[in-house]
Amino acid sequence: MSFAKRFEEARERAGLSVASLAKHLGVSAQSVYLWQQGSVPKAARLRELADLLGVSLQWLMYGSEEPHSLTDPQSGVVVVPQLNIEASAGFGDYVTEADDCVVKMIGLSSEWLHQTLPGANHKSLVVHAVVGDSMEPTLKDNDFVLLDTSVERVTRDGLFVVGFDGLLFAKRIQVLPGRKLALISDNDAYKPITIDLTDESCSFRVIGRIVYSWTGEKR
Repeated sequence: MSFAKRFEEARERAGLSVASLAKHLGVSAQSVYLWQQGSVPKAARLRELADLLGVSLQWLMYGSEEPHSLTDPQSGVVVVPQLNIEASAGFGDYVTEADDCVVKMIGLSSEWLHQTLPGANHKSLVVHAVVGDSMEPTLKDNDFVLLDTSVERVTRDGLFVVGFDGLLFAKRIQVLPGRKLALISDNDAYKPITIDLTDESCSFRVIGRIVYSWTGEKR
């Protein structure tokens, strides 16, 4: 089911006409009609829209699909989901299932993405928060990172968010001989972690490659 169909279904289930929905949100009726035709609302509007319709942001945007970025060709904006799972730059944070893992949608200029991140898969971008100090000064506590989740294997050195043994880490990874990886912290106070990919008992997986970061506000 497409976004347009989910939106129309949720609007009708909520008993809201196009005119009343437009009035509640302070937008034109034409904007609402465009949403029903498949245009994606502005990123700042999506959470408000989901709350008004009484549905989760995750369902409204993706249905049963995994979160991913969406392109709105009319505005030249790529809408990227920010997830509520935090990648620990320290000893790791537990990965838990959430009914609505999308916190909000963030609008990024498609022109900026093509200029700044030409090698990234723009359809597979998500935003994560980082907690901890093990990656300082590269990544600080409460920074935000942009992940390319189409990268599912570590084939070269770089910054990644990875999960293993129920934990989530933001680390610098070095590829070692013998199908091994070294998870390295930029903060010398933390020791490297070695992952043996030949060990079938290790539930290691790559969440995505870090392609950009922003300084976040302290919470």
